[in-house]
Amino acid sequence: MNYFNLAFSGFADYCQAFSKVATGDLAASKAFIDGHEIAGVSAPDDKTLVLRSDSKNYDFLTFCR
Repeated sequence: MNYFNLAFSGFADYCQAFSKVATGDLAASKAFIDGHEIAGVSAPDDKTLVLRSDSKNYDFLTFCR
């Protein structure tokens, strides 16, 4: 299991869906990225990043300083 699959809620689902985009099709990749979001990652305003995790994750505490 990839570290980021555990770190962010919804990341595994995002990657699973992205894996269905044709390899090498940059326009399709861009369209997917522009049209999909990771459930556990949001930016409610220009100065706030919200990361949700379904597991205990202490790695991001150093960002809060």
